[in-house]
Amino acid sequence: MNDDQWGFTCDNCMFRPSKDDADDYIRVLRRANPDWRYAKRSFNLRYPERCRDCERNKKRYQRMRRRLTKVYDKAESLDDWKYRRPKLITFALPSLWTFDPDGVDELKQLRSLLPAARKLLQEQGILGGVYVPEMTTRSYQDIGGMVYKHHAHIHMVAIAPFVHKTKLAEFCETLLPLGLGRINYVAPRGAGSKNRVASYISKYLTKEGRVCASFGIMRNGRK
Repeated sequence: MNDDQWGFTCDNCMFRPSKDDADDYIRVLRRANPDWRYAKRSFNLRYPERCRDCERNKKRYQRMRRRLTKVYDKAESLDDWKYRRPKLITFALPSLWTFDPDGVDELKQLRSLLPAARKLLQEQGILGGVYVPEMTTRSYQDIGGMVYKHHAHIHMVAIAPFVHKTKLAEFCETLLPLGLGRINYVAPRGAGSKNRVASYISKYLTKEGRVCASFGIMRNGRK
């Protein structure tokens, strides 16, 4: 996509103006009966008219950004330097090669471990956050046929403490007793980090069956 084009647009979108265009309002018919009082609506030609898929992806991104704004605002309201910067956390179920092309069982197994995983994370000082499950699959042709490697994992943005580098390795092994892998623990930095994380996380919501969930203090304000 060019820098002068609007985000969340594609070649299937009905109208894709340049972001540099000025406001240009027109009245368009929205009902077959032009005599109806509200048959027409105002439309600004400055903005794109997106296809259904792009409009859906844009709204998912906006929802995720609103969720992340709440996470960042909650972290800031704690007035504790250890929690000021939300953390991007990833952990996974160990991957195994299989002849099954469907990774549904792996994703179910990962989800079944989430209550225990959340409990352990909270015991380590993670107060809450939002997360999305994801499944990726690799495959190659073997002598016995096509084999697959499913990677079921969780992407999480959490109100989590600063961990000193001398203790980070031990901290990242928190979920090993559950049979999960090591935690990838990152504190996004710099201006625009919230938008970058929202874009990174929301792309997983564009896939069928992916649902964002919350826990801890981000779930209805509960601790």
